[in-house]
Parts: sequence; structure tokens; C-alpha cells
Amino acid sequence: MKKQAGFTLVELVVVIAVLGILAATALPRFVNVQASANKAAANGLAASIRSAANLARAAWIAKGNTADLTVDVEGSSYEVNSSGWPTTASISDFLQDTGGYSEATADSGIFTKSGSSCTVTYTAVTGTAAVTGAGSVAMPKFASTETFETRGTQGMVLASLRYAQKTAIAQRKSVYVVHANLIPDKVSLCFDIACNQAVVNPENAAAYVITSSKNVDIASEIATVGFDSLGRPIPNSTVNYVVTNRKNNTHSVNITVEAETGHIH
Repeated sequence: MKKQAGFTLVELVVVIAVLGILAATALPRFVNVQASANKAAANGLAASIRSAANLARAAWIAKGNTADLTVDVEGSSYEVNSSGWPTTASISDFLQDTGGYSEATADSGIFTKSGSSCTVTYTAVTGTAAVTGAGSVAMPKFASTETFETRGTQGMVLASLRYAQKTAIAQRKSVYVVHANLIPDKVSLCFDIACNQAVVNPENAAAYVITSSKNVDIASEIATVGFDSLGRPIPNSTVNYVVTNRKNNTHSVNITVEAETGHIH
């Protein structure tokens, strides 16, 4: 007798019952995971806003002109406040894609998403972003961490060189920028080549020392460059710095101190 293929009626009933049980138990698990994903995505948006704000402030400091309340990012000029942070009106301009999020009201710095109770609020006074409630992630214009690290370090070195030059002119005495090629690199501002007398950092009243990310290398043609009371470089020659990411050497930016004029760019 030929064997019958397929399911019997009893077997089909059993299969349907099992599928019903699985569906009933799987639904709450899916909902819980989705809630966690929404919360994580909202935190990602807040982190992206903070990163964009920090990058904007680093660019503002690097300009060396606190009276100029704009910064240039990828060829466009955006507004910052007197502390260098993006304003609530301009923070969205520093984000490449807010994908799914929109400002509750124009220029408010408060981001919400339809169908979600999550709100991300940007505070321009401190350049921070906080999450309330529980998305998609908004990406800053520089999306990779390598670019953030490299450009951030370049901004710190530029700001240090310009502050050294301005201090030398203001105090009518030579100031030296001493680079220690370590991992991470260190750059110190001093009134002597041996760095026995440090320049004071106005932000914290401590010795002016900056430290790069451990993933970023600062290469300089000479270990120490100074500025005389007229802002001219010591020695009086062009000096080049190259800031490169150790994880991805395609992320590399240059800094130049021109001879005679001491122009830093």
C-alpha cells in the first residue's frame, strides 16, 4: 500500500496550536527590545549633538578671534554664542541628517520624533544634550570618530600656537611651544626652551599643556618653536605640523607657521 504524504488533520492542528503559542509569547519580547532600541537611538542622537557642538567650539577656539561669533564647517558659516557653542537656532545646521527627528518649534534646540515619547534637548550655554522619554540617529557633518579625533587635535594645536603668539606680544617676551613626541603627544607653552616656567592656561589657571588623543600623532619639523615680542617665529623659518590619525592615516591635516610674519594656518 502506498504511504500517504503530508500532514494528517491532527498534526496540522498541533502545528497551528504551537505557532499560536509562539506568537503570543514572542510579541512582548519584541516590544521590550524595540523600546530599548528607541532609547539607545535617542542617546545616540544626543551624543551626536554633543560631538557636533564640541567640534564647532574647537573650530571657534582655533580661529583665535572671540569677537567672531561664527565658525566655518565644510565651506559654510554657522552661528555660535559668546562661549563658542552653537546656538539653539544653529545646532540643527551642524547636523548632517536628523533622520526622523525634527525640532518641536523652529530654532528651539528641542528634537522630537513622531510616534515616540522621546525628546532630545540641546542646551546652548553648556553645549550639552539630554534625553527625556524613550529613533534614528542624527549624524554630525564629520561622521567618523577618526575625523573627530584628528580635527579636534588640530584645533587644540592651532589654538595653542595662536595663544603662545598673542601672549608673547602682550607680555613683550618670548614664548615657546614645546612638543613632546609621545603616545599620546603633549604640547606645552613655556617662557623658556627648557620649560621651567610654564605659561598659565586662562581656562583652569594651571600650566598650559594639551594632550592629544592616543590615536592621533602630531609630527613637527622641530620640537620647539617660539614667538618673540613681535609675534615672529623662533627660529625665523617656516614650521610645519602634520596631525595624523594612527588608526587611519588618510585622516591627516596640516598646520603651518610662516616665517617672518608668524602667520598660523
